[in-house]
Amino acid sequence: MRAQAAIRQELRRHRSLSSNVAARLGFVVALVMAPSAFALDVFVDVLTPTTGVSAGTELVYPVYVGATGSGIAAVETTVALAPQLQFVSVRPYRADVTCTVPPVGESGVVQCRKPALALGGVAGFDIRVAIPPLTPTGTTLRTITNVITNPVDSNPDNNVFRAVNYVAAGTEQADLNLTASASPNPALPGQIVTFTTRIENGGPDTAFGLRYSGAFNRDVEFASFAQPEDSRCFVVLVFGGTVFHPGVSCFIPVLASGDTLTLQTSWRLPANLVVPVSYDGFVLHEATEIGTTNNNATVTVELGIGNGVPVPSLTHGSMSLLLLLLVLLGAIAIRLAPHRT
Repeated sequence: MRAQAAIRQELRRHRSLSSNVAARLGFVVALVMAPSAFALDVFVDVLTPTTGVSAGTELVYPVYVGATGSGIAAVETTVALAPQLQFVSVRPYRADVTCTVPPVGESGVVQCRKPALALGGVAGFDIRVAIPPLTPTGTTLRTITNVITNPVDSNPDNNVFRAVNYVAAGTEQADLNLTASASPNPALPGQIVTFTTRIENGGPDTAFGLRYSGAFNRDVEFASFAQPEDSRCFVVLVFGGTVFHPGVSCFIPVLASGDTLTLQTSWRLPANLVVPVSYDGFVLHEATEIGTTNNNATVTVELGIGNGVPVPSLTHGSMSLLLLLLVLLGAIAIRLAPHRT
């Protein structure tokens, strides 16, 4: 099932995180379901373990091509290597996958074909490339993978993957600042609310390999997501210790010093909601973080009663005043009541 593949994919994506980070993420389960009764859907992913790389080393791109749904398709996968990279070798995962490659030591395009791919099948391969020793620090390497199927895929949105790497010196430091807001706020039960998260890099260096995770404290329904370019985001379930709650997990390859990246996701509040909804996010990266106190952000959506008016809340003092008022009204009613003789 695609759900199992998605779970494996998400766990691999976070396998380089430290144990304390993994504990904060909880157990992440990607909500990518496609029953086998659906039309054939071919998808591609490139499971690069880290974003930061060093000049003068080799890099392996594991290109995973799979399928869900029913049907069979011929698959051609084209990988356009970043122009700075030098091809070394390719290793198909299956014997029926054949590849054409550029000359060793040159950049170019790798094309691999599988004559028939069905549910549960794999048309993947590993590409080994070299990063030339004189590649300048700060170079961004973009390798684009595209899958073409015959017959045409029912869902072409997941047929392209952009693998982005950053040539790092290993001494980079960055100070990330996270802020979050929601609109509308207050909101009504059943209303769609857009949550906006801004990640600002205060420098002094480029941050790379950013991993963002956000989770709600209530069950909300996913509506839409605006993904930044080169980023990879998933709707997930996050296990908070006793229950699962929906949330978002994003991988952001590079954020230059002084730049700000905006993530926007919209969710529908439950129609029977009677308490506020909180959304908590945090971000980490592969460079050295200067200060971790501003890597978290929380926004709470208050409940409204119409036209954005918040639901009034009773404090301990206001409840005491209300009880005193009720007692006085009761006493007045007794005094005004007619006495019977």
